[in-house]
Amino acid sequence: MAEIPAKNERGIIMNKKRELKKLIHTALMIAIVMVLSNFNYYVPMGGESGLKLGFTTFFVKLPALLFGPMYGAISGGVSDFLGYIIKPMGPYMFPLTLTSVIGGALIGLLWKFFKKINPDTVKDIFKIIALLCILFGAVNHILIHFYEGLSYSQFLLGLGKKTVYFTVWFEAAGFLFFAVLFLDRVFRLILKDKYTDDFIRLLLTLIIPNLIVTTANTFILMFYYPSLTKLGFLLVFIPRLTEEIIMTVLQSFVLSYLVRIYNKLLTKE
Repeated sequence: MAEIPAKNERGIIMNKKRELKKLIHTALMIAIVMVLSNFNYYVPMGGESGLKLGFTTFFVKLPALLFGPMYGAISGGVSDFLGYIIKPMGPYMFPLTLTSVIGGALIGLLWKFFKKINPDTVKDIFKIIALLCILFGAVNHILIHFYEGLSYSQFLLGLGKKTVYFTVWFEAAGFLFFAVLFLDRVFRLILKDKYTDDFIRLLLTLIIPNLIVTTANTFILMFYYPSLTKLGFLLVFIPRLTEEIIMTVLQSFVLSYLVRIYNKLLTKE
């Protein structure tokens, strides 16, 4: 009976050591982010830095995938704050730090769920979403051109230029999902045994938080910079959205290998 407290105590010590190790590794990744932040490129929009291009995002998101939502939140928040201290671009915006924290936590939470799903199931989800998007956009196109008398068609036509959101945008999104599945097949053929199925699962994990954070950050930037407000939401949002979608595909591919490399190094230890 006397051994039970000792075992519990050893277990507590081991847990503390694991958590400390995670914290140290997260700090190292944040340090890498700080070094890489010197190579970020900012695209001006309305006289302000509305778009950031760089490689820091890989290591900002890595702790969330390796250690979970809490470390993802720490990495996102600390990286954003220190990034501003080291290389300030305009006024400090706490809401941007907050969205980085939320985004990191969401990635960690979603990855815990999606990494357990069979890759073929994820691909089926992509196919269903792609077909639904294309079907929805195509049906709206048909209704607008051939059934203008319907109340729903009148609603769509009454949107004016915004009708494109219910037609072309949905169709484009559907084809984009199919393009991702095509890329998955190409990567598999080229890389063969070196290919990791985590790519498609990571894409599903990252796309949701990335789009949420990008949308929220667009509103935040427009609030802080009146010059962006003058451009209009779409002129600011569409370039940011396009960049985010492209980067999410790249992030998914690169992170699938960074996670694999880290786990292999951990196994050797």
